[in-house]
Amino acid sequence: MSVTGVTIAGSSVNLAAVDYSINVYHGRDSIENTPESSSAELLIYVDGQASIPYKISDSVVISSWSTTRFTGNITDITVEHLYSLTGTPVTAVSIIAMGNLRELGRYVDAGSFSAQSLQNRVDAILTGTGLTYTAEADPELDLIAYAPGPTVVRDLLDELCEWVGATVYDTPDGRIWFESYTRRGYDYSTATWADMGTTTWAGTVGRWSEQYGATSAAPTPVVLPSAAVVWSPTWTANLETIVNDVTVTYGTADPQASVTVTDSASIAIHGPNEVRLETGLADLTAATRRAQGILTAQGDQRYQIGKVEVLLERLTAGQRTSVLGLKAGARVIVQNLPQPAPFSEFLGVVEGWGELHQPDRVSLTLALSDPRYSYAVVSWGQAPATATWGGVPVSKKWSDIIQPTDLD
Repeated sequence: MSVTGVTIAGSSVNLAAVDYSINVYHGRDSIENTPESSSAELLIYVDGQASIPYKISDSVVISSWSTTRFTGNITDITVEHLYSLTGTPVTAVSIIAMGNLRELGRYVDAGSFSAQSLQNRVDAILTGTGLTYTAEADPELDLIAYAPGPTVVRDLLDELCEWVGATVYDTPDGRIWFESYTRRGYDYSTATWADMGTTTWAGTVGRWSEQYGATSAAPTPVVLPSAAVVWSPTWTANLETIVNDVTVTYGTADPQASVTVTDSASIAIHGPNEVRLETGLADLTAATRRAQGILTAQGDQRYQIGKVEVLLERLTAGQRTSVLGLKAGARVIVQNLPQPAPFSEFLGVVEGWGELHQPDRVSLTLALSDPRYSYAVVSWGQAPATATWGGVPVSKKWSDIIQPTDLD
């Protein structure tokens, strides 16, 4: 059995009583959607017990191959009395549990913030919930003072995600995770003097320990072995996703200042598609960076691949550990794609997944996005030492280069 542990309200459940059909969902189906709380569905037989042993809000932890796959709380219980082949009634308890992202809708923040960095704003919002969280915010973005009044925490975070280009989700171990898309593209570490360049102390927000510099290394992708991938890939491209004229507002003036960035080549091919984004970004630099990021992601046609289903039992132990270690924002490479197709292999960013545990099928179905939506193009440091400008096809933009091999 691929499920190696189910704990409810701190007590282990006898796996022999668990119906071998468990579904777990995390994240979202597409980068265009708002992430939803993770969820789990399972059925437990409780014959011989004096009462129903589970209650609404009981904690639930599910493990597979000794790896935590879900952490949350019961939100729905259904009790049914079924008949077996022997004619003896069997009592079955169906449980739906939800992850901690759902909890953000139950907290209200006072809704008054000083001018501060994005990191400090996210910390201020999430610390008050008491939930365990990780915030990987873009260290180069600052925000204006903002006082919307008492506001639901989830609404505050969703608004920030729109302003700055970010997402928020819960992880299998129960953490809330806020992640700027720029943090998907590069690793960050504490800044050195060299990273600060000509920046002055007067123009810097926060303490020295809060300053970060991007390294030249991007997160290493997990390769999905083609022998374990169930194929019938679907590719889609949509005119509505193309954006080539972006205006972003910023600052404290009334009305706010704004900056507009356009992609003339895209406009010539597809016609204008304008977007105006009103934000709480502090300055022109941050607003320009946000606008340029949208163009990088959506200025050209982007093919999206359909769901990718991986059969976990066909993986080696090492491969399975890598796949089960994926979270939203991680990168995977799908190889040996049927041709003709837009790509022979696809580097995608994980947005979410569905996990199925049944007697005849144990699988992880990944929802992937084009890495350019996460600004995850190749950095200078990843280019091969032998690469030359003359060797790069003149038809390619830098935003087309998502793997070092794309330089050929």
